[in-house]
Amino acid sequence: MAGGEDPNESLLVTQVARLRGSAWSAEAMLVPRHGIQLALFRERLWACGGATAPAYQASAACTSFG
Repeated sequence: MAGGEDPNESLLVTQVARLRGSAWSAEAMLVPRHGIQLALFRERLWACGGATAPAYQASAACTSFG
């Protein structure tokens, strides 16, 4: 799981959570944002676009996890 916003749409979720085996780990996103889709490419998850603030603050950032 990566990014998102709280139910009131006033605060960004700035963490990436991973499940490896039976354990979860979390780390900070390089560019916190919401409204993203994740795509798997060459064994890394890529997050491109989205918004850097609730409502609409478009981002051209493209980062990967893995």
